[in-house]
Amino acid sequence: MIRVLENQDKKLYYVSSSDWESVVLAKDAVEAAGEAFEEAFDTFGEHLNLSSCVNVMDCSNLHEKNTIESEQVEFDIFYVPSVLADIGKHKLSKQLDEIIQNMQKKA
Repeated sequence: MIRVLENQDKKLYYVSSSDWESVVLAKDAVEAAGEAFEEAFDTFGEHLNLSSCVNVMDCSNLHEKNTIESEQVEFDIFYVPSVLADIGKHKLSKQLDEIIQNMQKKA
């Protein structure tokens, strides 16, 4: 993937969840999570592993901030059932939410 730095309305995001990670272009972190999940479903299909959360980090300006050197990285965390619902996977979203809720009751 190549991103032109000038006049770019989309940012570069690193997305990770369960046992996979992706880099996507999106307007915001919410869109990035959805884009990454759609790509993951295309790649893994029914073998995609899901977790309760997804981490999204804006990487667009890392080269300007010297973030790596300061070891301060900001990221967003989203509830995966919400992301699944956002991309139209409502049945799977509900199933995963029920599994997570049942696990919390047992803990």
